[in-house]
Amino acid sequence: MRRAFRSAVRRSSFMARSGHFRFQLEGNKGFSFDKASGAVTICGILKAFFQEVLRKTATNLVSFLILFLLGLVITTWVLSSFKGEQEIEEKDAILVIDLSMNLTDRPEELDPTELIPQLARGGPRHHLFDVLKGLRKAAKDKRIQGIFLHGSLEPSGYGSGYPALAELNEELLRFRKSGKPILAFANNLTMRDYYLMSVADELLLNPYGDVMLQGFASQATFFGNAFEKYGVNVQLVRTGKFKGAAEPLISDRFSEENRAQIQAILDQRWLDVTDSMATHRKIQSDKLRATLEKRFRFSPEEADVMGLIDRVAYADEAIDRLAEIGSRDKESGDFVKIKLEKYLEEMQSQEKEEEQGEVAIVYVEGTISDRQVSPDDAGAAEIVAELRDIRWKGKTKAVVLRVNSPGGGVTASENIRREIGRVREAGIPVVVSMGTVATSGGYWISAQCDRIFAKPETLTGSIGVFGLFMDIEEMAKEFGVTWDTVKTAPHSDIMSFARPKNEEEIAMAQEIVDDYYDRFLTKVATGRGLPREKVEEIAQGHVWSGRDARANGLVDEFGGLLDAIGHAAKLAKLSTGYTVTEHPRKRDHIQLISELLDLSLIQGKKDQSPTKKVLRKLEKDFGSWVRLNDQRGIYALLPWRIGVP
Repeated sequence: MRRAFRSAVRRSSFMARSGHFRFQLEGNKGFSFDKASGAVTICGILKAFFQEVLRKTATNLVSFLILFLLGLVITTWVLSSFKGEQEIEEKDAILVIDLSMNLTDRPEELDPTELIPQLARGGPRHHLFDVLKGLRKAAKDKRIQGIFLHGSLEPSGYGSGYPALAELNEELLRFRKSGKPILAFANNLTMRDYYLMSVADELLLNPYGDVMLQGFASQATFFGNAFEKYGVNVQLVRTGKFKGAAEPLISDRFSEENRAQIQAILDQRWLDVTDSMATHRKIQSDKLRATLEKRFRFSPEEADVMGLIDRVAYADEAIDRLAEIGSRDKESGDFVKIKLEKYLEEMQSQEKEEEQGEVAIVYVEGTISDRQVSPDDAGAAEIVAELRDIRWKGKTKAVVLRVNSPGGGVTASENIRREIGRVREAGIPVVVSMGTVATSGGYWISAQCDRIFAKPETLTGSIGVFGLFMDIEEMAKEFGVTWDTVKTAPHSDIMSFARPKNEEEIAMAQEIVDDYYDRFLTKVATGRGLPREKVEEIAQGHVWSGRDARANGLVDEFGGLLDAIGHAAKLAKLSTGYTVTEHPRKRDHIQLISELLDLSLIQGKKDQSPTKKVLRKLEKDFGSWVRLNDQRGIYALLPWRIGVP
C-alpha cells in the first residue's frame, strides 16, 4: 500500500486555474482544494489509503482491548486458584455495609456484554442470600461489635426491589436484637435508603443533606400514537379484563381497570413501607402519613425535630461514635472496621464448595424466554437443564425456586413448570420464594409447587394470556417498499410482518389464547387446591400484592428466602448443618473468556448525558417488548412495572 501510494505521487501533476489548486494522481483521482471556499475533497486512492489506516487502527485498538480484558480475567482466575481459607484478624470491629450497590436476587457475575461499564462502575456486588447469611453470622461473631450503614442504593433491573429490601430490613432488625447496635450515616436519604436505615439504633444525617419521602409512582411509556402515526399496526388478542400487558403498544394511557389495580397496589405498598418506617422510628403511622401528604422534603433540622433521624452530624462525628462502639485504629485514627465484601469472602472461603448441595436454590429472574440466562432474562433452557441435572444426580434433597420474574413466553414457562413437576415426582420437594415480582409466567411455574412464600410487598397473580402481532405494511408503503408473496396455502405467510392478520387468523389466535388461559386456570386450581370458580374469579389478569394473594389463596405464607430454605429442609427431613448451593451456577473463567472473544459483545462506557438517559429509557421500555420471542407470539406477562424512587 505504501509503495503504491509513493509511486502514484511520483507520477502526479499540479494544475492551477481560476484560484483552484488540484493535486492529481493517476486516473484523475486525488484531492482538490478550493481557496475561495476552503473545501477539501478527498477521493480515489487517498480515500482508500485513509480508510485502510483507520481500519487497521480500529482493529489494533479492539485487539489490545480484548487482550487486556483477557489478561484481567486470567489474572483473576490464577489469583483465585491460590486463595485458601481466609481469616480476618481484626477484633472489636464494626461491620461496614456500603449500600451503594444493586442488591440482586441471583448472584451477579461479570457480563461480557457490559464488561467495560461494570469495571468502570466498580463498587460492591452482592446478592441477597450471601448478605443475609453474612448478617446472621455477624450477629454471633464476637469480633463484630456493631454495623455501620452508609451510602445510597443504586437499583437497576430486577434488583433492590422492596420485597428484597424488606428481607434485608428484617435481618438487620434480627441483628439489633442480638444486642449489637447499628449506626447509619447519610448525606441524603431517599425512599429506599430511609426504608433500610430507619432500622438503625442511631441515624445521623449530614448538615447539608435532606430527607426525601415523596411516595411511589408507576409510569409506563406508551407507543400507541407513535405506531399509528408511522404506520406500525399492532393486533392484540387477550383474556381477562385486567390483562393490560400490551396496552403500551396500542394506547396512549392506562385503561381504567389497569389504573385501578395499580393504584390499589401502590396505596397498599405505601401503607406497608410507612408503617415500617414509623415503627422503627417510634412515630405514629397515621401522623407520619398525614405529614407526608403535605410535604415530602425535610431539612436535617426539620427531620431531627420530627424524629425521622437521631441527630445532625458530620462524617467525622460518625467515625468518633463508631470508635466508641467498637475500637479505634491507633495508626489511622479511624475506627476498626471489616468491610462486608471482605467478611463475605472469608465466609465463602470457609464453606465447602460443592456442585450440588442438599438444598438447591434455583433462580428464575428476568423475563422467561428461550434466551441464555442474563441480568434481564430467565433462560428457560438453562434453568430446565439445571433442574434436570438436580433430579438426575439425586444429591439434592430439596429445591427452593426463587422467582423474580414478570413472566414471559408461555412455552418457555411451561417447559420450566414441567421439569419442576418431574423433580417433585422424583421425591424432591420444591418450595417457592417469591421476590419482587412473580406474575403471569412467574406464577405459572410456581402454582404447582409444595409451598409458596412471598412478602406482603411482592407482586404476583396476573393469571392471564395474550397474543401480540405487529406488521409494518403501512409504514413500508410510505417509503415505497412493498412485498409480493407466493404461497402454497391461504395462511402460509401468517407469521409475516408484511401484512396484518385477517379475521380468520385473529380468530385462530384467540382460540389459542383461550385454550392456554383455560390450561392456566386448571394448573392453578389443581396446584393450589382451589375451586375452579374461585380461580376464575381471582384470575382475569389481575395483579395482586403478596398480602392480597395470601388472603385469596394464591400464596401460603409470608416469608423470605431464608424462611423458604428452612421449610424446604424441613420437608426433606434434613438435620441442621445442611449444605446450600445456588443455580444456575456462575460461568467459569473458560466460559467468560470464550464470550469475550466475540468482538460484537464489547461495548463502551455509556454516555451519562440527560439526553442519552432519556433515549436509553425509551430503548429499555421498547426493548422489553423486543425481548419477547415466543414463536407463536403468545405470552403470560405482567402488564407494567412499578417505578419507585
